[in-house]
Amino acid sequence: MLANALVCPDLESIQKNLSNVSFYFDTPLLLNLLDVQGRYERDAMRELIQLVKKLKGKTCVFSHTIDEIRNVLQGVMKNIRKPTATGAVIREIRKHKVKR
Repeated sequence: MLANALVCPDLESIQKNLSNVSFYFDTPLLLNLLDVQGRYERDAMRELIQLVKKLKGKTCVFSHTIDEIRNVLQGVMKNIRKPTATGAVIREIRKHKVKR
């Protein structure tokens, strides 16, 4: 969908009803939605979900994606106090001053 947005100058021209289409969101996109990778990323993800809803598409997540998100967040919380820990999620959580 994001790739199509880059090459499709007018998203309004695509089929108005995608009720038979399921959009599966992966771990990085859902982490964006959780606002643990930055506000710009969060806002872009919210906009994408609004577009899918507007087109009556179905938003879906695989169970293994939920497991991945849980593992990422558990790993971050386990390592948040380590000064050597890095990564986008750790930086954002530190920015929000979340402590374990």
